[in-house]
Amino acid sequence: MPAGTAADDLERSNSTLTPDRRDPTAMGDDLIVEKLEPPPALDWDGPDDPGNAQNWSKWKKALHIYVFSMLGLATTVGVSSYSPAIGDVAERFHVSHVAATIPLTLYVLGQALGPCLAAPISETCGRKSVFITTTPLGLLFAMGAGFSHNYGSLCILRFLAGLFCSPSLSVGGGIIADMLNPIYRSVAIAFWVGVALLGTALGPILAGFAVQNESWRWSQWVFIFATLTGWIPSLFTSESYKKIILQRRARLRSRAEEGVESSRNPNKTALSRWQAFASTAKFFLTVTLFRPFALLVQEPIVASFSIYLAVIFAVLFSFFEAFPIVFAGVYKFNLGETGLSFFGLFIGVTIGMAVHIFLDRITYYKKMLARQARGDFSSLQPEERLYAAMLGAPLITISMFWFGWTSRADVHWISAELATMVFGIGAMGVLAPCLQYRESLPLFRGPMLASSSVFPISVRYMLIARPTVLEVYGPLYGASAVGANNLLRYAAGAVSPLYTRQMYAALGIDVSPTSQFNAGYSVANAPSQWAVSLLAFATLALLPVPFVLFKYGEAIRARSRYKPAEMAMKPE
Repeated sequence: MPAGTAADDLERSNSTLTPDRRDPTAMGDDLIVEKLEPPPALDWDGPDDPGNAQNWSKWKKALHIYVFSMLGLATTVGVSSYSPAIGDVAERFHVSHVAATIPLTLYVLGQALGPCLAAPISETCGRKSVFITTTPLGLLFAMGAGFSHNYGSLCILRFLAGLFCSPSLSVGGGIIADMLNPIYRSVAIAFWVGVALLGTALGPILAGFAVQNESWRWSQWVFIFATLTGWIPSLFTSESYKKIILQRRARLRSRAEEGVESSRNPNKTALSRWQAFASTAKFFLTVTLFRPFALLVQEPIVASFSIYLAVIFAVLFSFFEAFPIVFAGVYKFNLGETGLSFFGLFIGVTIGMAVHIFLDRITYYKKMLARQARGDFSSLQPEERLYAAMLGAPLITISMFWFGWTSRADVHWISAELATMVFGIGAMGVLAPCLQYRESLPLFRGPMLASSSVFPISVRYMLIARPTVLEVYGPLYGASAVGANNLLRYAAGAVSPLYTRQMYAALGIDVSPTSQFNAGYSVANAPSQWAVSLLAFATLALLPVPFVLFKYGEAIRARSRYKPAEMAMKPE
């Protein structure tokens, strides 16, 4: 079958059937779901359609970028703001230090599962609905955690807070795709990723003195206040998802006819909507929970970047335990001052954002403009996104050895601060390009787009109507690649604080708890350089990843079992 024929046939067949005239009892799992889709002929009302997010004003686009970036910041503040409270939680609830760390771990695990909620809500109700519905629930659970009077309820409510606050973070990339052309997305993506990463440093800075002067409960109030700064403006945002906007227009334009049909069968519309939600939820749950593990084993690109980012997140989250050991134990900082020690990391991530944007502008952006000036509008190879990663990877390893071998009483504390700043530059330099590289891999095309055995109808319509979605790792396996990456790095980050203290103790550090005002540690001798060096060697082993993929990425993709050329040629 020639490429594109099946997709064309589906489009032609759909154009002859309006949603309200389709037989919901016909055979086929997805036919009743298709009733909710706008007719394929329905599109924007011209290139200047105000409903198209690409035509929004700069101020309106800036508002939307601010909203999902601040919600992303608040989500990561929810992780890190708890770290100064660990000592006080251990004392108040009479549990061990490791047990007091578990609410932090459970919150991060909730973050890992949050996209399972975001995907079906976004597909059936729109991206704005993710902000409006899940975030208030997360705030209620965070408030409940702040008022907890027993350890068990604190753990459960922290997990639920992470689960319901994190979906807002996961839809940022989709909103960027809705609003901006591919060539202009780099700055927005760098800002979105960087602001979320800043939250890991900002949480202890904001919560340190509050917890020291009040109690551990203020770690939750800081999280709630940070979330409100993003959620309140989200009430004034607009839906950006083309599919949802066109669905609503289709319903409005045929409301009278649909009203007659609904009066004949009032349960059909509700049933159809429920089946649409169930179909989409089933698809994304499968993609998110099962296929990622296959990709981790079978796809070198997904595996290498997922493992590398998992190690970086493990190092980053280990700082929640390592900083009190170093700055409170060695340099005798109090709890509030220990929180301020994250300022070096904050500055580093900020610099890393600027460096990434600068490198992307003088490499990828410049080459794209030159290519378009020649009349060639094809995409560059995704490896062109990796320049900042090749700069950031060595900085991560250097900063780790620097931090480990100079965090001694006879070396000024500013040295450790500078090391964490360099780590922030490197982490941002690797994280944003890795995500953009994965999102720049070629789009799958061909007759498989129209196959009901591959996609639910709702997803098929999106792919046919929008052939230039956010340059993802193919529409079929892109969500799985994202899921593999998220699950692995958040799992690594979640468990990292649980073993960091034990790692220091095993290497000769006295980390016996004292009081919350010296962050819960009494360090009798200088930290062993080998505690941090163990993690530094892990980053050293993975340092070649961006360099190898820059040189051999195209060849690796050509041998992929998921490459689009073979998929597109398979007969239906």
